[in-house]
Amino acid sequence: MFIGKTAAYADEQTKVTFMRQQCECLGVEASNCIAIGDSRSDLPLFKAVGVSLAFNADKQTRAAATFAFEGADLSTALARLFEHLPVES
Repeated sequence: MFIGKTAAYADEQTKVTFMRQQCECLGVEASNCIAIGDSRSDLPLFKAVGVSLAFNADKQTRAAATFAFEGADLSTALARLFEHLPVES
């Protein structure tokens, strides 16, 4: 999980490249990842992962996301998201 302050600006392709590099390092498939975003620059990332969460996002981003939430607390949005995800056994 990556949390904290933004270290550098990332355009839409940089976000996808970073996600793929992290998946490779961690040995996980992109289809098993969740992306969180709020704007048009997150759309390619949303297409590259299995689940996408639009948080306080613009209309276009909400429409492209698997789930969309509005609110003051990202942890509440994530809790609601996890309630809707299937559990694999």
